[in-house]
Amino acid sequence: MLNANPAKSICTPHSGCHPPKNIDVNEMNQLLDIYLNDPLAVCDRAMLETIYGAGLRLSELVGLDCRHIDLAAGEIWVMGKGSKERNLLLGRPAVTWLQHWVAIRELFEPEDDAIFLSNQGRSISPRNVQKRFAE
Repeated sequence: MLNANPAKSICTPHSGCHPPKNIDVNEMNQLLDIYLNDPLAVCDRAMLETIYGAGLRLSELVGLDCRHIDLAAGEIWVMGKGSKERNLLLGRPAVTWLQHWVAIRELFEPEDDAIFLSNQGRSISPRNVQKRFAE
């Protein structure tokens, strides 16, 4: 028989975190309803297709440069978590929307080699992506 409880000093897991909210069919259709004459909408769709089609983390998406993408082969290269390099295949929709985006990317007068740009022509930030998709 024990005089003291050995489990007394163990902390329980925090329950403050909640899983992300799923979006319904109408919200997804609204996200995917993009017109080619709106450059920011094309960029958003290209980001959505790329992050979904290649299974990217947000940090990997915003870190993509032009040299990391081979649209002819349908491949991208990312530096992942823990500085691990990954070569990933892109789905056909991601390649198509990236081609649309690359064709109009120069309208933003890019200051660097980033694929996805802010209105100022610089690499888009993770927070900017979150704000764009929260609308």
